[in-house]
Amino acid sequence: MSNYFELDTDAKVIDYIKNQPILKGKFANSDNLVVKDLADGNLNLVYAIIDQDDPGNKILIKQALPHLRVLKSWKLIKERLEYEAKYYSVCQDLGLDAITEYYGYDHEMCVIMMEYLDDHIIYRKGITDGKEYPEAGKVTGKFLARMLYQTSDFHQAYKDKLKETIRFANPHLCILTHMAIFTNPYLGDDEGNIPMREKPPFYPQILEFREDQALKAGVMEMKYAFMNNAEALLHADLHSGSLMVNEDETRIIDPEFCFYGPMGFDLGLIIGSLFLSYTAQFGLISEICEREKYQNYLLKTVEEIWEYFANDFMDQWRAEADVLCTPVYRRNFMKKVLQDCAGFAGCKMIRRVARGTTLIDFLQIQDENKRTEAITLNMEVGRKLILKRDSFENITDLIRVCMESRPTYKA
Repeated sequence: MSNYFELDTDAKVIDYIKNQPILKGKFANSDNLVVKDLADGNLNLVYAIIDQDDPGNKILIKQALPHLRVLKSWKLIKERLEYEAKYYSVCQDLGLDAITEYYGYDHEMCVIMMEYLDDHIIYRKGITDGKEYPEAGKVTGKFLARMLYQTSDFHQAYKDKLKETIRFANPHLCILTHMAIFTNPYLGDDEGNIPMREKPPFYPQILEFREDQALKAGVMEMKYAFMNNAEALLHADLHSGSLMVNEDETRIIDPEFCFYGPMGFDLGLIIGSLFLSYTAQFGLISEICEREKYQNYLLKTVEEIWEYFANDFMDQWRAEADVLCTPVYRRNFMKKVLQDCAGFAGCKMIRRVARGTTLIDFLQIQDENKRTEAITLNMEVGRKLILKRDSFENITDLIRVCMESRPTYKA
């Protein structure tokens, strides 16, 4: 890609927009555009472009860099946003309007163009601030039911599924995922791990987890499933930072890590994010009744995600299942997805803090002791979800683990 260059100034962005064929006719006066830098993640350049003459006329563009945005020495393939573009195309084919509206992808510049959701906020920010979004669980669960069923072997023809699995092979970002979630948290400080700037107060718990043989065996089982069980097309980064919400609407963004993997992974990431937020509330909301009310909202959302997913998935399955998909098989399959969900949720919760934390969920807790208690509670919930997953029969079992666990740190 000899014509690739980084869109690292407003002038470059505006010039690019003026000459982008996919956006031809989008802006009547391309000389009166405003550029807003929205990048807050580790990977990409992200900009909103707004027409000053017509502020409702706006788009968002995202450009992949050949390195981490925040660490240029960490090299990446810049073609990775092609996977996000393909995922959005599948969503469009399936009529899944919970995604952000997708306009197109520039292969040469590694730029994806989409709707700018400026009347939404990131779900993680909203729930850290104690806001409730009544549609989030329903929309997310129904989205996953449709996507995971329609891209599975239960619906797709065998040869089509194989072609799609190859088309969505995403090894570079899958390696990042399995290192970040399943490997790095359990490496010693002298084993090529990402060094912590300073040892946090919960560092003894990190050392304990690194030596927990049963826990590491469970994590390895989840890592093996992640690498080998190509059950359906996953978003593969579906945490609370990948939803955009307002009071009326929930939209799903940032599927560049997508690939064919185990169904429980997407479910586990978003449910693990909500359990993590549940633990953070012990440091975020001091008044007990208010805190319990909000934690109940979070747990209700967990239940809704699972119930809407399971019910809609089963409705699709019953309508076209073959002779071997008996009620017994279907029940056993869904239980295995639930147990995978629990294991992946636990791995994600541990990963989020085991190398120190930059999550606003915990950073917004001002009292260091309360923050440490919340983080060690998060770790303990994660550990139990992994170790007890084979005993889980329904979503209530996972919720009970979250409610009954206690922090291992006390000031």
